[in-house]
Amino acid sequence: MVVRLDEIPAPAPQPAPPRLWVWLGLLLICVVLGVCLVLWLAESSMTEEPGYFWWHSLGLPLLAWCGLGALRALVFTLQKGAADGWDAAREEDRLSKVNQGRRSQQVLVVSLHTALRDEQVEDIRAQQLKALQGKVSALRAQASWQGESAVRHSRLPIGEMERSVDVLQRLLSQVFADMSQVLASFPPDLPLALHLDVNTSLSDKVIVEAWKQAWAGAGIRRALQATEGNGLAVIDQWLDHRANDQALLMIIAFQVAPGVVEESTEAVVGMLFGSGPSRVSPHPHVYLHRPEQEREPSTDGLVSSIHQALNWAQIGPGSLDGVWLSGIDHQRQADVGTALERLGVPATPQKGQHNLDTILGRSGKAAPWLAIAAAAQAIQLEGRPQLTLCGDGTGSPGLWCTAIRPIAVDLQG
Repeated sequence: MVVRLDEIPAPAPQPAPPRLWVWLGLLLICVVLGVCLVLWLAESSMTEEPGYFWWHSLGLPLLAWCGLGALRALVFTLQKGAADGWDAAREEDRLSKVNQGRRSQQVLVVSLHTALRDEQVEDIRAQQLKALQGKVSALRAQASWQGESAVRHSRLPIGEMERSVDVLQRLLSQVFADMSQVLASFPPDLPLALHLDVNTSLSDKVIVEAWKQAWAGAGIRRALQATEGNGLAVIDQWLDHRANDQALLMIIAFQVAPGVVEESTEAVVGMLFGSGPSRVSPHPHVYLHRPEQEREPSTDGLVSSIHQALNWAQIGPGSLDGVWLSGIDHQRQADVGTALERLGVPATPQKGQHNLDTILGRSGKAAPWLAIAAAAQAIQLEGRPQLTLCGDGTGSPGLWCTAIRPIAVDLQG
């Protein structure tokens, strides 16, 4: 469920309080009218009885004025009470929505495998992150898994005589191995939910067999619960319904041997999220905040979504160290640049903006997870907040904006 602060009703109009000069003027009018009416209508003998005269000329008008004043005060009190009651209920609803919107998930494990990953270097994560932050594209004309001889795309590193299914199984084994170390620190009966986003020409039977072998090889003995939804909507729903329990959420997304090869990339992403603080990670605590989708595909819509995503994370645009772009059509690139500039985000295409479609290629359904994994690893290594702007790979026109931040840094303002 999308948290919409703009749909909260407006505050109730406050009633105008009684104005002193109006009521003093009314008192004067009542007294003058009282005296005039007594002099005009009364018998001549009434003027010879001062008490009777003053009671009718001043007392009765003053009594009427007091009655009207009491009625006006009662009406004002009732209107004020109703308005204050509405505003109190509205503020309670607003705070509830804000608290709901600011829920987050801790990133416990990030396992990222792209065409720029070099298994031969000492610090693989740092090498891959530096390559992703660079401007050298991995796209090149090469043979595809389908036998095409010269198609421009990027591929995962492969071993000698490896088939596409072998690459998938090997990388899934690495992902599960990374996760098994963290999962071992949690109680074995702790619920583990799985969301799977896959784009491949491999058959379901082949994928299931590769999964089973990789899962068994990692020694993980946990039952998996399926999740509902697509892409980042899964995170949005999870934060609504399961943010307060202790269940873990596993995200596995990959694009291997895609059906449409031109300008594509291969990638395998694995992430593990937890609801509460954990001490099992040696890296800074990284938190993924509620993703915000555009309400309409336009510059204004994107500005609003980025602003709201940053608000959920309670960070200012000037605090962002990097912006990761993935799964964004060429037609929307201008909107992205304009929106970031209007918000005062310091990242530019020359420094700070990392377009993974340009560096790696189109990643299909894995696009949002690829960007989030890269941003999370950037925080683990550099300790500064990041923003991701992504399509969901399903053809939906609205982009998703997600803020990711280290929990230990105070970045208000």
